[in-house]
Amino acid sequence: MLKNNPKLNKANPFLNWMMRAYISDITIRIRRLMDKRKDVQSLIKFLEEIKRDTIVRTRKYHVDLYRSPPFSLEDEGEKTFDYLAGKGSQEYSRDKVQKDIERAQDACETILYYTNSFVAHSSANVKLDKSRKLATFEDIRKAIKTLDQIVIKYFLLIKAANRGKSLQTDLGNDWKNIFNTPWLE
Repeated sequence: MLKNNPKLNKANPFLNWMMRAYISDITIRIRRLMDKRKDVQSLIKFLEEIKRDTIVRTRKYHVDLYRSPPFSLEDEGEKTFDYLAGKGSQEYSRDKVQKDIERAQDACETILYYTNSFVAHSSANVKLDKSRKLATFEDIRKAIKTLDQIVIKYFLLIKAANRGKSLQTDLGNDWKNIFNTPWLE
């Protein structure tokens, strides 16, 4: 909206606050999804658990999710497992899970550095590592898209859900409506 409306005051303190709030909120959330500490539940730890689990990665486990009376959709289960694991595979391989872990880590690396250095531990003593790239809005967009794809894939694998739970907030069709009415009369 800011880019497309030259009438808006780009130096407006409220708009700057909204941008900083968005950056803080979204980068902390990404950091939380990638948290590997023992005492937290996170997406990255969930993927590590899936990699170790010898049952939920099997064709039998997945196809059994489609066997619910009075309907049995075993054929659909077979097709989705083939789609996920490869035609005829009997398990979703540990290597595939590891590749998704690495995809998530690669997509979030720049954001985690930025979050840990400037958002979560902000202080006057932060020294910028000039060899590291700072996160951009495009990096955030790509990380969210990558994490979203991974969540949807594993939701399908272990819950047989055709539409996985997206990380993207559904703002509805009319989310811009609030900007059509002046906030101050």
